[in-house]
Amino acid sequence: MTQPSAQPEPKPAPACLVISYHFPPLLNSSGLLRIISFVRALSENGWDTTVLSCDTKAYQQTHPEQLALIPPKVRLVRCFARHTAKSLSWRGKYADVLALPDALQSWILPAIWRGWRLIRHHKISVILSSYPLASAQVIGYALHRLSGARWVADLRDPMLQPDYPSGKLRRALFGYLERRIFRYASQVCCTTESCAAMYRQRYPKFAAKVSVIANGYDERLQPRNTATAPAAKPVVMLHSGLLNNEDRNPSALLDAIALLQQQGQLQPGQFQLMFRAADQHGALRQMIKQRQLQQWVSIGSAIPFQQAIAEMQAASVLLLLQGASCNQQIPAKLYEYLYCQRPLLALCHKDGEVAALCQQHNLGIWADIDDATAIAAALLQLLAQLKNNSARVLSAQELVLYSRQHQAMRLLKLMQQP
Repeated sequence: MTQPSAQPEPKPAPACLVISYHFPPLLNSSGLLRIISFVRALSENGWDTTVLSCDTKAYQQTHPEQLALIPPKVRLVRCFARHTAKSLSWRGKYADVLALPDALQSWILPAIWRGWRLIRHHKISVILSSYPLASAQVIGYALHRLSGARWVADLRDPMLQPDYPSGKLRRALFGYLERRIFRYASQVCCTTESCAAMYRQRYPKFAAKVSVIANGYDERLQPRNTATAPAAKPVVMLHSGLLNNEDRNPSALLDAIALLQQQGQLQPGQFQLMFRAADQHGALRQMIKQRQLQQWVSIGSAIPFQQAIAEMQAASVLLLLQGASCNQQIPAKLYEYLYCQRPLLALCHKDGEVAALCQQHNLGIWADIDDATAIAAALLQLLAQLKNNSARVLSAQELVLYSRQHQAMRLLKLMQQP
């Protein structure tokens, strides 16, 4: 009698470890949505996915609603961490050595220990580490060297730039880490072609390792409101997210609004600018007060992502600020703006990736972020477009290429390479 042949044992699912500081319930960080999309794509395509993140006490802002963003079947492990500015500062100041390579240095050793145990226990074969925190790349490098697991480094944006980071010691550390990444990582991901080109030129020996995985929008997180925005009075222009004096400085924009107000071209009740979750240290509020723009400009506190998207969809105009120091970057916020299909005002540099994208699609109105006169003219042009309903937005067909699902498929191919 013939014995039935033994059935082959099912092949175990490939296992990966994702190292990211940016993860729910962290609030006010569009950067975490990139990792969410990666984690979801890995999990849904058969990967046993573990996320190694930090203690939530290290987060400066959290909200429980953010936890709904975490995909099911994903293993989340947290380790000890404290944010230097939050836990180790005195009157807002701290020794620079306490924030090397960044303000989350405290999680490096706990994460290496915890990550090593996870790799052994779950037979993890691939490590994915996520910038913009250099400490996450330190952890990824250390775990790769300890375990031999393949390492994919998601750098997103340029790590070492002519004017970033500041300080000789920090620049030296960033330079050393960047060289380690390109020598030992199997793949290095950037978000724009210009960033990838810079790295291929900087490290020609490792140029084949560099790939582009753009940021994007995730339609599954928030259904798009396809209705045309009502002709609001006043016109509501919204900036959603953080500002700073280095590369997202609103000074010239506020000067432009003040100029139009003085010339009588902006009347109370005609226009309202809302900065959502932008004023970390009170500086923006002071800038508004100095220009006596309280009737035209307001500031709102941080809200969960789903609420933020709904607010974007209800706005008359969406505002983006991106200075020349970020010419090689396209912020994740821009893709969310495109997804919301509302008119766009982009204040940026003419040679940057943001301006190039606007020109490619004949999209929105853009002006130099530092030129108040040009911004004033752009505002008047925008108001005229809104009045005659001629502002262009991307069609549903054009949007498809900028979905996070589309971009995450590129990551899957990189993760599967030997």
